[in-house]
Amino acid sequence: MRKGSALTSSRPDVARRRTWLICGFFLCWTCLIAGRLIHLQVVTHETLAARARAQQWAELEVPPLRGAIVDRQGRELARSVEANSFFAVPDEIADAAEAARRLAPVIGVEADELAARLAHARAQGRRFVWLARKLDEAQAEKLRALNLRGVYALKEPKRFYPNAALAAHVLGFVGLDEQGLAGVEQFHNASLAGEQGRVLVARDAHRRPYSSLEEAAREGGTVVLTLDQTVQHWTEQALQAAVERSQARAGTAIVLGKKGSRVWVEGDEEEALSFVVHRAYTETNLRYSQMAPITMYEERNTGTNLPAEIKIAAVDGVDVLFVGPSDLSHALGLEC
Repeated sequence: MRKGSALTSSRPDVARRRTWLICGFFLCWTCLIAGRLIHLQVVTHETLAARARAQQWAELEVPPLRGAIVDRQGRELARSVEANSFFAVPDEIADAAEAARRLAPVIGVEADELAARLAHARAQGRRFVWLARKLDEAQAEKLRALNLRGVYALKEPKRFYPNAALAAHVLGFVGLDEQGLAGVEQFHNASLAGEQGRVLVARDAHRRPYSSLEEAAREGGTVVLTLDQTVQHWTEQALQAAVERSQARAGTAIVLGKKGSRVWVEGDEEEALSFVVHRAYTETNLRYSQMAPITMYEERNTGTNLPAEIKIAAVDGVDVLFVGPSDLSHALGLEC
C-alpha cells in the first residue's frame, strides 16, 4: 500500500512539470515570433519597404525643358528642343555580346567595351544603363530599326542656339545634363533649370510593367537680356573685320547707350551706383586711406578711399553711340 500510494502521489508532480514545460515552450516560441515580428515591422521596416519598392516600382527621371534666353525684343538666343536618348535594361538582354555588336556601329563605340558595360551592369543588378544620349533623328531611326529587346528610347531636352556663336561669351553654355556651366546659363541656372519630373512604373513578379504614374516636370523660366540681337550681330561683324584688318590678336567693341536710351537696369539706379562705388573704394582699391578731421587738433584714419563727394552726371546724346569702326554705324543707319 505504501508503494502504490507513493506512485500515486508522484504523478501529479510529473503532470505539473510537463504542463509547465509545455507552457514554457509555447511562451518562448511566442516570444521568439513576437521578437521576429518586431524586428521586421519596426527595426528593419524602412529597409524592407525600400527593397519591396525597388522590386515592384521602377522610377525614371523626366528632365524639365530648360527656359529660353531672349534679347530685349523677345527674339530667342537660346532654347531647348527634344532629342532622342537610348538606354538598356541589362536583365532583358539575353545575349549582351550580340546586342553590343549590333549597337556599336550606330552609337560609335567599341563592341567589346559596350558588351563589358552591359555584363558588368547585369552582374551588379543595375536596371538602367545609358547607351547614347541626345542623338540626331537619323541616328535615332537607325537604333529603332534594330528593334532590340531591352533597348528603349527616352526624350531628353537638348540646348539649341539659333544664332550659332552670336553672343556666345555672354550666353555661355550647358553640360550634358542641362546644367549651366558658364555665362548667363550658369548665372541664372536656378531660374532657367525648372523642376525635374518622374515616372513611376509598377511591375509584376515577372518584371512586366502593368501601370504607371507620372509627375510632370516644370519648365524653366525665361530670361530677358538687355542685349539686342541686331546690334550684337553688327558689332561682332565690325569687330572681327577690324581685328583681321589690323592683324591684332584680340579686340574690344564698346556700345554705349545714353540716359533715356532704353538702358535697362534692375532696381534703384542710385542705390546700385552707390553700392558699386562704395565697394570699389572700400574693398577693391585700398591703396591708401584718408584722414578725417574730428576736432581742430584731432583726426582719425577712415580706413577707406571713399571721398567726401562723388558726382555722377548724365549728358544728352544720341540714342545709341558706337565707338569703333565707322562702317558699323553706317550699317545700322546711325550717326556717330
